[in-house]
Amino acid sequence: MNDNNKYDKETKEDKEINNKISLEAIDKKMNTSKRSKSIKEALKINSEFYEQCSELNVILRPEDYTLYLNKFRDTSNIEDHYLGLVGLSKLSLLYNNYLSFNYNKPPIHIKYFAAALVLDFVKLLESNYEEIKLEALICLENITCCVYKEFYKFIINSIFTRGGIPKIINLVDSEITEIQTKVKIKINIK
Repeated sequence: MNDNNKYDKETKEDKEINNKISLEAIDKKMNTSKRSKSIKEALKINSEFYEQCSELNVILRPEDYTLYLNKFRDTSNIEDHYLGLVGLSKLSLLYNNYLSFNYNKPPIHIKYFAAALVLDFVKLLESNYEEIKLEALICLENITCCVYKEFYKFIINSIFTRGGIPKIINLVDSEITEIQTKVKIKINIK
């Protein structure tokens, strides 16, 4: 075995060890934080409405995008705002599923749609509503799961430049189990 291969192998092992150490630190921090509770125990919006939103079915149509974007932009009504957020989250997942089966470059409007909303989703990571924080994390996860490499890098850079990474890491301290799990998965994958 030549020295270059040995160095590369050691570097990979070092990265794995460092990743394991950081995940263990996150686990320890999560286990020493206050008692965790389910998102359903912390809901501030109506629980029946929350369940209806969870079961929301969306169709990949421009009019659905417009409908949920308008509801999302309405911050005067928390339920409409939340419904819009869930709708956009599910639409972004549908877009990524479509792209993964078609292996095409995302249409330019999808790229701008996702980039424009990244800032909104990052801001929502500091919401007073735990259900909104969780859905914002899901939105960010959905728009970063694109198979098209250039688009993925573009979105990750948008999250990074808008201060999303520290906000995601700060959510490790959340008392909500689902948020802790999403953050741990996000840190582990990325």
